[in-house]
Amino acid sequence: MVQSQLATTAGTAQAPVSPLLISDRLISLAEQAGQVGCTATARHLIRLASRVLEEKTGFAPLAGSTARR
Repeated sequence: MVQSQLATTAGTAQAPVSPLLISDRLISLAEQAGQVGCTATARHLIRLASRVLEEKTGFAPLAGSTARR
């Protein structure tokens, strides 16, 4: 069943996803990870969100952030 779903998904043309949307989702996941005590995972997700913005837009607003939960 998974293979047929992948084939269906692979066969459809989709618009590219913006780096801002990807970063927003990564930050949301980081918040959830932090809430359940997975701080290392949360930090990693924040770094990924920052990297996505930096690589795609040249802008990394999270790079100098020192806020911790």
